[in-house]
Amino acid sequence: MSEAQAIVLKETLYTAGTTISKAYADGDEKKIAQVLAAYNKVVDEVIVAAPADKLNVLEKTFTTVAATGN
Repeated sequence: MSEAQAIVLKETLYTAGTTISKAYADGDEKKIAQVLAAYNKVVDEVIVAAPADKLNVLEKTFTTVAATGN
């Protein structure tokens, strides 16, 4: 993995963690469930992506979930 790819991965996972933490901090059980379900869905998309596309799919899908909040 290149340094640039490592940075993208680190930033993407940080964003995911922040989004999940915010849902927990808000204490809204429905929102927590929505956020976790959304991330579970995008993880599945990353898993089935071609090896060369995994990082791009990860970045795109996790960013979308973070932007929408679920």
